[in-house]
Amino acid sequence: MSESIAALHLATQTAYPLVVLSFLSEIF
Repeated sequence: MSESIAALHLATQTAYPLVVLSFLSEIF
């Protein structure tokens, strides 16, 4: 169970900057 949470946390850590960058590229 903890491994799934760790994997999800890692995925969130990785995906968040990509979402922010895509959001900024939409604006600029």
